[in-house]
Amino acid sequence: MEYLVAPLSLLLYFWQRYGLFIFVPLVYSIGYLLLGWVRVRSRILRFGLTLLLVPILFWLFLFRDVFFMAEDASEFWAMAVRLWREVPTALPTDPWTVCTLFSMVTGLILCGMGIAKKRHATQRQSTLS
Repeated sequence: MEYLVAPLSLLLYFWQRYGLFIFVPLVYSIGYLLLGWVRVRSRILRFGLTLLLVPILFWLFLFRDVFFMAEDASEFWAMAVRLWREVPTALPTDPWTVCTLFSMVTGLILCGMGIAKKRHATQRQSTLS
């Protein structure tokens, strides 16, 4: 077992030092592949949904004790609005907030582009028929 101490300590050091550079792209890649698995065909829409949904799931996981204690939908939305109002005050101090908000805004833009592209293609096809 002693021969494993050096590689495991190096792995632990690497994970603590550079773990987010591997973990975050891995989570986004898994989200992208799962959306492809559920048959989201448009690459723009799939990428936009990935950038939008991964941070939302992260925040739900982070505040799961708050959100899952809600008795009904109105209490759930009141908690969500209260937490959303706290975001601008935490914005300059928390890099996670900045990164997740940037990811969500980029995802919304890409989803809008994907939906508009699909709509335009559908309208063009209906006019040709």
